[in-house]
Amino acid sequence: MAVLLITNIVIWLVNIILLTGRGSFLIAGFNTKPKAEKAKYNRKALSRFMGLIFLSISIGITILTVGAYRDAQWVDWFVWVFVAVVVVMVLFAVIYANTKNRFRR
Repeated sequence: MAVLLITNIVIWLVNIILLTGRGSFLIAGFNTKPKAEKAKYNRKALSRFMGLIFLSISIGITILTVGAYRDAQWVDWFVWVFVAVVVVMVLFAVIYANTKNRFRR
């Protein structure tokens, strides 16, 4: 149970960093771009967007942690809903972020 709690705290800390707009170094692919390429993007807007996507995942993980702690009957059902939400959010994020140059300066 301690592992779930520590993981949940770390996930929320990462989410806070992203939502404040200072987490561009946490975004996979973006952090490996050359400095000249990074300068073409609005880092703050990109970090906030990824923070909002990650917020739904963070809330789901928190609900799963509470359900596991309470040994709730609905946890098995919620796992499948959570997986579906994560898949939909990831697909949405990839499509939204890569169309119409939304985060370019």
